[in-house]
Amino acid sequence: MHRLPHKPPTMAALYRLSSQATHEAVHLLCRMLVFDPDKRITAVDALAHPYLDEGRLRYHSCMCKCCHNLPTGRQYTTDFEPFCNQPFTYTFEDELTSIQKVKEKLYKFIMEQQRSNRVPLCINPNSATFNSFSR
Repeated sequence: MHRLPHKPPTMAALYRLSSQATHEAVHLLCRMLVFDPDKRITAVDALAHPYLDEGRLRYHSCMCKCCHNLPTGRQYTTDFEPFCNQPFTYTFEDELTSIQKVKEKLYKFIMEQQRSNRVPLCINPNSATFNSFSR
């Protein structure tokens, strides 16, 4: 049996992955999927990509201490990469050894969020795509 040579997917196929795929999303995905690591986008450049900049603006957390409520409305920070005093750790996963324990941990987290006065996540109205999320 004769095999046809492998044909890489086209850009159009990447746009068909989601009805909400934007040019920026597909561009970043293409840069990240480059096989040769020397030609692939670096982590620093990926984090500075316009797609992620928009995401930081769109989904900036209201639990932060850098945004403030003013009489005129919410004042959002322009610094979306604040300094973290402690490195991230996965130790919270050590106790998640079964589906039941995951469910219990998730339930506890949700209940704690409901008891607090914090808003866990907001959509920044200064985001370029805010209107598409507020419909």
